[in-house]
Amino acid sequence: MVGDIPLPNTDATRRETKALAFDPTGKSIVALMLLTGSDNTQRWAAYRFDLGNGKKTDEATFRANLFAGHSTLALETAGKDHLLIDNTALLDWKQQEIVWNYRNQTPDLRHGTNRPDGRHWF
Repeated sequence: MVGDIPLPNTDATRRETKALAFDPTGKSIVALMLLTGSDNTQRWAAYRFDLGNGKKTDEATFRANLFAGHSTLALETAGKDHLLIDNTALLDWKQQEIVWNYRNQTPDLRHGTNRPDGRHWF
């Protein structure tokens, strides 16, 4: 792909890109943004773009205090319909909401670094 991917139109007065991630095939990219309105309310937005044509293929906006105070976040595609945000929150593209939270209940929980199948391992 050559050129710029246009930012989606929103009513936000401020848009901060917090993370970008390629899907495993390299055919699309996901952007996670923090949107701030004129009244200082904040919401999150995730956008998926096809890198072949630059078109937006998915969009989800949601409110979550899960990531408050984070300057950058880990972002990983989790199959066709999900996005793992900050290694803790699973976003469902179809439902447009966080459908699962992975909380560290024990100090022994670790994220896998050598993933044999490309999926996220704990």
